[in-house]
Amino acid sequence: MGEAVMVRTIILDVDKNVTHRYDKYARRTDLEDVRWTHLKIEEDNVVDAVVDEMDQTEAFEEDLVEDQRPRITPFYSYTVVVIKAPTRRILTERDPDRGVVQISIIISRNKIISISSSDFDLIDMVMDSFQSMKLRMGSSTDVLSTLLDEIIEYSIDIIEEIEREIDRIEIGLADTSVDMGTVPSKVQNLREKLLAINKILRADLEVVREILQQESPHIETQRFKRHLEDRLLYAIDLVETERETLSGIMNLYLSALSNRMNENMYRLTLVGAALIVPTLVASIFGMNVELPRLGFWTIMLISVILSGVMLTILKVIRGF
Repeated sequence: MGEAVMVRTIILDVDKNVTHRYDKYARRTDLEDVRWTHLKIEEDNVVDAVVDEMDQTEAFEEDLVEDQRPRITPFYSYTVVVIKAPTRRILTERDPDRGVVQISIIISRNKIISISSSDFDLIDMVMDSFQSMKLRMGSSTDVLSTLLDEIIEYSIDIIEEIEREIDRIEIGLADTSVDMGTVPSKVQNLREKLLAINKILRADLEVVREILQQESPHIETQRFKRHLEDRLLYAIDLVETERETLSGIMNLYLSALSNRMNENMYRLTLVGAALIVPTLVASIFGMNVELPRLGFWTIMLISVILSGVMLTILKVIRGF
């Protein structure tokens, strides 16, 4: 068995004050205490003590850490809740899946154990808030509800950051000095990120709805924050709006690209039109007239005048 990257436990006594913090797996507590233990792990590693305390086999351990769709599974003495969340790494990683963290949560009446598939600083922040009494931890349901609330708000912040990136791309399309060659790859990359976030949010929404609708002996439904469903729906709407915006940006990109191409073709047309008359005059003069020295500059002057007339006519029709 591998070791967890970090283990942290906070314990709340009957007076609702966090009296103990351990940077280890603290297994035994009083019956009225509420214990929250979080394990940071990598790949398939997990502390043996979790499996031992749950009185389960290695198959249970593997089920906790393997990549899977968010779900809720009730057992006799506890319930397992699996959720996923985007992290800020999704903003910089080329592969959106590398910016997603899975959190497996084991919850009973006075105990909650969370196991993350990779480092997720948000959980440390929530634990710090409980410990400093900025948040109240009256039961394990309060911990689960607050943790989900913070994860959803964190996801919304990431979605809004993507929205700002989309705005920057849209503004850049109006700037002729900006290289538009990178726009399709940026749009495709953002589209993949939004698709990954959308899948996560919809799966988490199913978990939240199931918690609210079913009676669980380990989750106090009346203490669970009911606005979580609304916030998830809001986040999903944001994602859908941004995906539509990206489609609009691609249309705007194609339109801008077409306009720039038309401008270039127009300039080439002007150059070609300006050279046609001198070429014609020179060809006629060269084939049919003996080349006198004194007539060279006269012909050149006539060519310049005729080219100027052509450019003036084209400029009147459409601005150069």
